Amino acid sequence: MSKQYEAEGRDASEMTPIVDRRVFLKGGLAGAASISFAALLAKQAGAAESHFTEDYGPVNLVNDLTTGLPLIALPAGFTYRTFGWRGQPMADGKATPGAHDGMGVVAAKGNQIVMVRNHELGSGNGVNPFTAPAAYDNPSGRGGTTNLLFDVVLGEWLQSYGSLSGTVTNCAGGRTPWGTWLTCEETGFTSSTGVRHGWIFEVPGYGLGTGQPLTAMGRFSHEACAVDPVTGFVYETEDATPGGFYKFVPSAKTTSTSAD
Repeated sequence: MSKQYEAEGRDASEMTPIVDRRVFLKGGLAGAASISFAALLAKQAGAAESHFTEDYGPVNLVNDLTTGLPLIALPAGFTYRTFGWRGQPMADGKATPGAHDGMGVVAAKGNQIVMVRNHELGSGNGVNPFTAPAAYDNPSGRGGTTNLLFDVVLGEWLQSYGSLSGTVTNCAGGRTPWGTWLTCEETGFTSSTGVRHGWIFEVPGYGLGTGQPLTAMGRFSHEACAVDPVTGFVYETEDATPGGFYKFVPSAKTTSTSAD
C-alpha cells in the first residue's frame, strides 16, 4: 500500500471517484505529479511570448519530457510528459486512434489515476482498425474512447487501452460521481445496416462497460453533460443550430462504479 493510504487506513486498491479538479488537487494525490491537467487549458500555447494566469503567474513554452518538443505553455516549475499519441501501440496491441477530444480524470486507486479520452472519429466503410471489448457498431463507427493510467508519485504513464469502440463522433461528455465517464456522440447518423447513432455511453474508469447506449438520455447531436451529485440529474447540451438544453431525470439514483 502507498504511505498515504496506510496513514488513512484505506486499501490502496480502493477506487475513489474524481469529480472536481480542485478537490482532487487539494486531496494531495497530484502533489507529486509531473503533469498539470489544468495547464492544458492555457490559451495560445503555441505563442512564444509570455502570458499570465491569475492562479500561477506567467506561462511560457516548456519542452515535453517525452519528445523534447515545446508543445504547451506552463507556469514556472511545471513540467509535463505526453503519452497516447495517434498510432502509438496500446496495452491491448491496438494502435491509438486519432482525433483526441473531450476527456476527464474520473477515478483513482492508490497513487494511480485513470483518464478516459474521447476520439471524435466519424463513420467508416465497414473496415474499423480500432476495436475494444465494449463495442456498439464496429463495422460503421470508427470513434470511441481510450483509458489512460498514470502514476502520480512516479510521474509516469503506465498504459492505455481501448474502452469503447463502434461509436461515431465522440466529442465531449462529462464525469460522474461514481467514477465513470459519459461519452457523447455528436451526430444523428444512421448506418447502412440501420444502426442509429446519437447516444450517450457510459465508460468506467475501472471495470468493464457494456457498449450499450443509454437510450433514455435521448438521441440527438450531443455535446457535453454534467451530473448533479446530489440529485443524480444529468444536464445535457446539444451541438446543433438551433440547439437545446436538456435535463435527464433518472428513475433511481445510482452509486455504481460500472456501466450498468
